[in-house]
Amino acid sequence: VVDGFDILAKDLADVLERDSCQRILPPRSPGVAGGMYCYSMFETERLSIRPWSLDDASEFFAMYSNEEVVHFLPGMRPDSIDDQIVRMERVIERDRARGDGTGAFTCRLLSNGRLVGSALLKGLPGHDLIEVGWHLDRWAWGQGFASEMGGCMLTYGFETLGLEYIVA
Repeated sequence: VVDGFDILAKDLADVLERDSCQRILPPRSPGVAGGMYCYSMFETERLSIRPWSLDDASEFFAMYSNEEVVHFLPGMRPDSIDDQIVRMERVIERDRARGDGTGAFTCRLLSNGRLVGSALLKGLPGHDLIEVGWHLDRWAWGQGFASEMGGCMLTYGFETLGLEYIVA
């Protein structure tokens, strides 16, 4: 434990399901197939995961407008779609400026493109630590998506980014 945070070290990765992140795909240009945004950075058994995009703003607005979703996320409930866009622009720019591969990621079902939520691998404010997290749309609760998203982010953080520690 560091500053009250649980630390996940590389040695713990052996305990995690090693197939959480089935494919870490090379960066490529986003595309549209059948009206769906179809760029993936990672894929799990059920999910396509890529960095946040403003193309997702309306779906994230609906998700973060749900009182149950934001109950433990103070300040995350947007006042309007414009507020959601501004928030997302800020996060996207912060992630780009940091340039270390961490950030907020959009998670969608591979089967139909439905938004599941956000996976997070981000700097912890006020600390020199990286945190793993997730925000799920209400319909996605209780289906194992948090474990799938979190496992993928840990695999990516330890194996691709070479992080020594990730807090949870």
